[in-house]
Amino acid sequence: MNLNGVQIGAEDAKKLADFYTKAFGEPKWAMPGDWYGWDIGSGHLFFGPHSEVKGKATQPQRVMIAFDDADVKGAFEKLIAAGATEVAKPYNPDPTNKEFWQATVADPEGNYLQLSNPM
Repeated sequence: MNLNGVQIGAEDAKKLADFYTKAFGEPKWAMPGDWYGWDIGSGHLFFGPHSEVKGKATQPQRVMIAFDDADVKGAFEKLIAAGATEVAKPYNPDPTNKEFWQATVADPEGNYLQLSNPM
């Protein structure tokens, strides 16, 4: 088995597409019905409307979309500039490893994106 990517159900897929385009560039593909997809590193992130999704995520910490980046602080600032909401500023959760950083932001529908240095 291979984890291919993450699919997000959205209430307003166009709004999410605008945010993710600012964050990651033009989508690799867009399909009728407001479905969008990006290749990010070796994974895929795609989303579209879902009839059961309404409003912002009520428990966004349940599933976090994880991104590795050598420059967590820079990636955090880029996502904030694209319209993300700060959840946790860059911090070091492991005092024994001064090189490891994490940060968390929320996309416009409240889904959490967690940034960390590559492991």
